Amino acid sequence: MSTLNLYYKESGIASPLSISLSILSGAIILLFCSFFYSLLIANLSFIYLNFLIVAAYGFIVCYTSRAFNMIFKIRNRKKSIVITIILALLAIYFQWISYIFIISFDELDPALLFKEWDFFFNLLIRPDIFVSTMIDISNVGLWSIGASNGTTLKGVLLWAIWLGEAAIIIYIAVKHYLNFETIPFSEKDNKWFKKELLDFDFERVVYKKSFVEELLQNPSEAILNLKRGDGLRHSKISVFSSETEPRSLITIDNIVITQRGKGKRDVTKVLEYYYIDNLHLSIIRSKFRTKTASIFDY
Repeated sequence: MSTLNLYYKESGIASPLSISLSILSGAIILLFCSFFYSLLIANLSFIYLNFLIVAAYGFIVCYTSRAFNMIFKIRNRKKSIVITIILALLAIYFQWISYIFIISFDELDPALLFKEWDFFFNLLIRPDIFVSTMIDISNVGLWSIGASNGTTLKGVLLWAIWLGEAAIIIYIAVKHYLNFETIPFSEKDNKWFKKELLDFDFERVVYKKSFVEELLQNPSEAILNLKRGDGLRHSKISVFSSETEPRSLITIDNIVITQRGKGKRDVTKVLEYYYIDNLHLSIIRSKFRTKTASIFDY
């Protein structure tokens, strides 16, 4: 069997309609999130807490992109990253519009977005008003650092803070998205493969080449021959299957937990999306319990 047929390869399919729907749906969610994000930023003057809120906003962008890319079946990693960048830029624009909208009123009421929706929408579709307002704010400043007579932030310094905030949001959204694993997709069933975990700590796979050779000869036997690992140094096997596919996929991760179980969990991918015949998989299932993966296992 060709090496190309042993491992799953993403199809790269991402139709213009699916991409458009993913961006549009993500933008709608982020539009509302941006308002509450700006409400928090406008109310809190503690700079370190603000930084945490900015970071959290970046994660919201990331997970929003991930969710809608899965819903609309985007199986092209590069285009998924581009969608994430676009959503991050929209999220930044939305939060600035929301901030201008909020400071236009004396009251800080979450219901303002619904009460004054026409005003908010007008700001949203008028980037010229947005730009002129931002320039005015940068000239006079709206908040300061320090005591009541502290330094008012304006001009180049304020622009630097705004750009820094935008950079953090984009960086966290894209960086975290890159950490997501590729989820295999069944073109035959038109759905994502279901992920399960073998509920057993196997010994670490030290020699990948020889182990893959054993898999080629007899996949189920190669896995059944793995001994039990210990709690701090072991490997975990994940199984990906779909309803009518004749073959499933397995991945194997070597895991090392430092400082006697209290330190960092180092995960090294040993085998990534290797095809295995369902007959061999049924043998493996008969020997080991499986558990359905949670959303955090993807």
